[in-house]
Amino acid sequence: MARKVSATADDRNVPRVLRGKLGPVSIVAAVQAASLVTVLALFYVIAFFAAVQVVPLIMGFVKSGTGVTLDMPMETVISVWIVPALFLVALTFVLVLITMRAIWRLRTRVTTRVSRWAFGEESGEAISRPVGRPHARTGKTSSSTAA
Repeated sequence: MARKVSATADDRNVPRVLRGKLGPVSIVAAVQAASLVTVLALFYVIAFFAAVQVVPLIMGFVKSGTGVTLDMPMETVISVWIVPALFLVALTFVLVLITMRAIWRLRTRVTTRVSRWAFGEESGEAISRPVGRPHARTGKTSSSTAA
């Protein structure tokens, strides 16, 4: 007569859909696709807002702050209004790129955590190296770090 084996504590904490092989893969793929679409839409909104709202505001701010008019000589207009305004626009472009990079890194961290959760890896576990292989930074082997 077959005896029913009770589920371990780990099996009870894992949702039923994640016990098969297709469950974790589909969850990770769905999270990656949804996060990619969301991040790309957010990139578009940030770039569009910077181009349509921030850049004209910067140009007008610099023009009104310097008191430049178009009846001044062209050299004065370029040196007093255009060059500082273009410098600030370049700084805005760099700020937009830094913001987009931070959002992309956040997406990468989230999808990595979801992947670890779905495949049952603990987030606190260190990535194991084969015994005897040196650590990339310290140069010590894993047998010498255990002591």
